[in-house]
Amino acid sequence: RTFDAVADRYVREVIPGKAPRTRLDNIGELDRLRSVFGKVLIDSIKPSHVRQHLDKRGEKAKARANRDKALLSHIFNKAREWGYTDATNPCQGVKGFTEKGRDRYVTDSEFEAVHKAAHPTVADAMELALLTGQRPADVLKIQRTDIRDGALWITQNKTGTKRAIEVT
Repeated sequence: RTFDAVADRYVREVIPGKAPRTRLDNIGELDRLRSVFGKVLIDSIKPSHVRQHLDKRGEKAKARANRDKALLSHIFNKAREWGYTDATNPCQGVKGFTEKGRDRYVTDSEFEAVHKAAHPTVADAMELALLTGQRPADVLKIQRTDIRDGALWITQNKTGTKRAIEVT
């Protein structure tokens, strides 16, 4: 009933169902969590331990510390579901760091400068992203066969949401 035991099951059963980038991020986060909580009994992890980890990790990377906490919380919830513990999630009530969202807007002149210097494939991807408002990963998987019935049909990677964008 150690953190490592629960984490091993999490790696086998939960991580494979996540998006590729999330899997990659989770593996890195899990390495850090294992170095702190690995041999600890899952029932022994307390909110004060979570806070200590957040503070230590936050000295270098506050946003990544928040992601560590989010993964720890999810793993702990799975541990409860799987019967490893009945304890309250130790992340509950532990406040993460405040994060500022990105709000950088690429100007027309910046876009044009990159577009002009880019490889034709990249330039096409830039135009598709601009015209469709889709995430880069979604733009890169667009194929000609996705255009049917007067629309571009996209299933978004991140949310699984299906979109039909009218081709005019």
